[in-house]
Amino acid sequence: MRGFDPATEQYQYQVNERFGSQRSGHGSVVLPFQIGFQARYTLGPDRTRDAVRGALATRAAGRFGGAGGAGNFASRFERILPNPITQIIARKDLIALTDSQVVRLTAIRDSLDAKNRLVSDAVKAVVDKAGANPDPGALFGALRPKLDEGRANAQKAVAEAKAVLTAEQWAKLPERIKNPGQQGAGARVPRP
Repeated sequence: MRGFDPATEQYQYQVNERFGSQRSGHGSVVLPFQIGFQARYTLGPDRTRDAVRGALATRAAGRFGGAGGAGNFASRFERILPNPITQIIARKDLIALTDSQVVRLTAIRDSLDAKNRLVSDAVKAVVDKAGANPDPGALFGALRPKLDEGRANAQKAVAEAKAVLTAEQWAKLPERIKNPGQQGAGARVPRP
């Protein structure tokens, strides 16, 4: 209602022709909701998946808490992702490390051990929480980010170690140390 005309004694109305329309909808299609799909595809061996399957197979065999299971998963984690800085220091005579380099590399090694101990504890907690008969897909999905975090920690430590070494020393190191967690198709996953 816009007003009242006393001469005709009638109310004056004006219709809003855009009532109920959305401004953003003019000239475009408006979707009431969206659905998203995400997929992950792995070519070749997947060490994370194999480690999870190994832990589940150990549980299924009734050896939880013994030779396998969550209690052994932390040690399996260390075998899957060994500390590459420990391996560099072990080659100190071969690559002629100075005492100063050994001290700096030891600090990097200890820092990586502390970071990956937290990751290993988180992995163990996820396996413990999954119970005696976990869904492999759900367990794998929960563990993968943690194991990827461990690989990222190792790669960062190797980059720090590379800055400590000379180019000649770096060239003498094997590829498996320079690129931790990225072994080729022939890489073997440790079993319990």
